[in-house]
Amino acid sequence: MGSVLTIIGIKYWTIRERNEELLKYRINIDKPTYSDRCQSCGKRFNSVVQYADDGNIKNYSFCNSCYKDGSFIEPNLTKAEMKLRTKDYLISYNVEQKEIKKIVKKIDSLDRWSYNSY
Repeated sequence: MGSVLTIIGIKYWTIRERNEELLKYRINIDKPTYSDRCQSCGKRFNSVVQYADDGNIKNYSFCNSCYKDGSFIEPNLTKAEMKLRTKDYLISYNVEQKEIKKIVKKIDSLDRWSYNSY
């Protein structure tokens, strides 16, 4: 039983480290990766929702509502709080409950939240 728990612990630790490296890579503005949506709130990038700006350099993973000057605007925001905000926002636009559930579930896969247990 002890060896099974050890294996599970090592696997979890490896996955967590990999996800942390992925997030650091996405935040690294010297070698940007491009996303079609913010990896914090999930909004699609377009002329209204724009990439974050760190001085003269764009951050291609997060929008300017979530990330500014090299850090998150709300660093203590939890995944549960982000899901609640998203749900309330969608409700205010009369989006169907089925669609709201689908969109809120996608937050789990965004880089900012996928490795954390906020």
